[in-house]
Amino acid sequence: MSYNLYNTEGIIIGGQDIGEADRVFSILTKEFGRLDILSQEVRLLKSKLRYHLKLFSYGRFSFVGTKNFWRLTDAEELLTFDDIYKNPAKLFVAAGIANLLNRMLRGQERDIMLWQEVKQALLFLEKEKFVPAELKRLKLLAGLRILHHLGYIGDTASWLKLSLGQWDKQTLEKIKDSEEKISQEINKAIKASHL
Repeated sequence: MSYNLYNTEGIIIGGQDIGEADRVFSILTKEFGRLDILSQEVRLLKSKLRYHLKLFSYGRFSFVGTKNFWRLTDAEELLTFDDIYKNPAKLFVAAGIANLLNRMLRGQERDIMLWQEVKQALLFLEKEKFVPAELKRLKLLAGLRILHHLGYIGDTASWLKLSLGQWDKQTLEKIKDSEEKISQEINKAIKASHL
């Protein structure tokens, strides 16, 4: 039996160990949305793929669709978010973004705008230096933008301006006085989603 081979860019946003050596990775992909992809024997020391499959790795992934699941066949790491790994405060923000995505995304559906938003947020988090207050605002802004792209936060004028912008320190400064309101809006949207 032959299977179609798929290739796409993606960011690993989660994973779960299965059995003694396998792992299912949650990957936000450019072409397919969020996928859960099985990598067999990836936890063995002899595995060639294990070094390309760290949490928040941005890479190119190849996989096949079998009857019951997606199975990883190859991975090439394009970028490692080293600074995020070295900084616990940055890692906390990245984990919050990943948790929100894993919670809110069900099934696979291509969303190029969401893909770009998450990729840009993580690149911004990786490259810049932040004080704790800025990291808090970055996490809030990421949550607001993700939920807006998914349709849980409407297009009111105030939210639309924040949802469609660059990832820069000026934008983080603009939301300084709206942190509590943004947090309430995010919590309201998550509660309304029932996810």
